Amino acid sequence: MILRSFRENLALKMIALVAAILLWFYVSSERDPNTTRQAFATIKAIGDAPHDLLVQVSTNPIPITLTGPRSELYNAIGEGDVKAIVNISQVSANTTLIPIKQYQLPRSAPNVTVIGAKEVIPVVVNLIEHRRMGVTVSYQNSPPFGKTFSVPIVQPTIAEVNGPGDTLNKVARLVVYADTGAGAVNSNLPIIPVDRNNRQVNGLTVTPPTAHVEINLLTAWASRTLLVNPQIVGRPPYPYHVVDVIPSPDKITVYGRPEELLLLTSIPTAKIVLDGLKTDTTETVPLLLPPNVTVNKGRTTVEVTVVIRSKQG
Repeated sequence: MILRSFRENLALKMIALVAAILLWFYVSSERDPNTTRQAFATIKAIGDAPHDLLVQVSTNPIPITLTGPRSELYNAIGEGDVKAIVNISQVSANTTLIPIKQYQLPRSAPNVTVIGAKEVIPVVVNLIEHRRMGVTVSYQNSPPFGKTFSVPIVQPTIAEVNGPGDTLNKVARLVVYADTGAGAVNSNLPIIPVDRNNRQVNGLTVTPPTAHVEINLLTAWASRTLLVNPQIVGRPPYPYHVVDVIPSPDKITVYGRPEELLLLTSIPTAKIVLDGLKTDTTETVPLLLPPNVTVNKGRTTVEVTVVIRSKQG
């Protein structure tokens, strides 16, 4: 009975169904009509360039025209959502233009297409050159008072710089900048290629990119210039007396720990005995240096002249 009722006026029913579907599509298209919109596609490079080539793809956004439902054009596509895909794995040293493989749209805009867009973009390809250079350390050479920095230890001592030949020729040296403001240094730091004016040269790669630097803070030997203080004992027989005591040199530069040098006001000599002297005398006498204190050029003695005169003459 139900089947018989379904078969009655079947043709009219089919016509009505098709009409309803067409009406639905018509109403939908009227509510969300197709239109066009101007936009920009950002370039996205995929693949790996040949190992001996440096590929620089244009970064300028590509003007494009989009067509599709208004709702998707203006609600589903934001700035930078459209990508122009290029594959750099097939470039050669002579490549100047690279084809756009596809324009990639967001999944939220399945009914949008790109029309009338560029098919190629410019590309710059350079042959990569290699150069091995020594690694030096640059640091602030002003340790705290009484301290000094050890000779920097850097590993590795040699690194490889890779890049276009014209850029590579600007490199004067490879430098690791160590911050010694806090004292000792023991860390991995980037290796920077710089030119003759110590300005960083960009567009290059360094292998390895970092070096381990160790700089220790050591106790420094300070210096002071002090008077020589001759020590005399006894006295000449009457009527003779001492007129002057003249050391040569009268000042010396000593080296030692800062805290020990600060305690010194002069450097004494060994004792000079005056008993029985009636005339001028010059003696070479040792300097009495405190422990851990040395004199410039290894000097350990000075000459002391004692001037003696008679009170009667």
